[in-house]
Amino acid sequence: MPNTSDEDVAHLARLVGLAKSDPDNIRLLSPRDACAVALLLNRLDLLPEPQRHPLAALELLGPAGREMVLDLYHRRAGSDASQDA
Repeated sequence: MPNTSDEDVAHLARLVGLAKSDPDNIRLLSPRDACAVALLLNRLDLLPEPQRHPLAALELLGPAGREMVLDLYHRRAGSDASQDA
């Protein structure tokens, strides 16, 4: 199983923030990063044209990319839950 580093996850979190502040910024990202960010933001409309289907986006991410997206998703979900408490 691939291993994601905290630096990789932090980089992805920065990219999510960039696109969240202005969704047009997603055009500046590589297709792989754009897919990861769009999935994390739950914005399928931001997926690059060749990966418009979520499964195509997951395929492009590959095992390491999927693990990193899931890692950040779970970290963010845990952070949201702790803020609600």
